[in-house]
Amino acid sequence: MDSESALRAIIDERVAAVAARDPKPLSARQHPDIVTFNVLPPLHSRGKAAVEEATRAWFDAYASDIGEAHGDDSLLAAGQAGPDIVRGSADRGPLPRRHP
Repeated sequence: MDSESALRAIIDERVAAVAARDPKPLSARQHPDIVTFNVLPPLHSRGKAAVEEATRAWFDAYASDIGEAHGDDSLLAAGQAGPDIVRGSADRGPLPRRHP
């Protein structure tokens, strides 16, 4: 599998996980000791389990289905870009029901 196909497979996996409200595939790709910083409490957390818990809470905040679409699906493989290897925009659908 070439780099572009591998990146597309990861994006497809992510889109499917969001649509299914399944945080496991999303947290599975995280480093075991990841430190995350969020806009909603908790403002920071550490570890894959915390990512999965926060993602589950995010999914549960939506009353309707969650969609994730990438409008600009042009990809840049390693060596073609800096730290951001995937360019695109995500549309995650309506705001969560508990959004202020």
